[in-house]
Amino acid sequence: MEDIYSQSYEEVYEIINIMPIELSRKIPIRFKQMLEKNKSKIYKANITSIEEVNESNLKPETIALLALIYRDYLCSEEKREELIKEKLSIKEQEELYDINNIFKHTKKKYPETANTEQGKNISKDLIEIKKKSFIIRMIEKIKNFFTK
Repeated sequence: MEDIYSQSYEEVYEIINIMPIELSRKIPIRFKQMLEKNKSKIYKANITSIEEVNESNLKPETIALLALIYRDYLCSEEKREELIKEKLSIKEQEELYDINNIFKHTKKKYPETANTEQGKNISKDLIEIKKKSFIIRMIEKIKNFFTK
């Protein structure tokens, strides 16, 4: 089985070849040479027009490479900074809500006790909520019924 990445390089190489010249010139020659060197010798991407790119089933690796090319070479400086900030915020969110580290973050943010205005310590530990038994709930409903 041939490497998926070499197939993705083939698809990206073909897409770059059908790009308008003004966009293709923005991509460094070394990057194009890397794609050409590492692209698949067996797999051939049958992409001959931009419309086919939109309709074809590209590999996820190909889409990732195209996103990288867009971010690093084709978009404006403002858009590039916006994309990098968005990526950083996604990364921060992943770290913050990582299931393995979620309890480590909560201990840092919320200490076990906190001082109040009166100088008393209030515990910030989790409170266990106990369910009332079935009989107690029935008795409370009967009391509420007669008090109305």
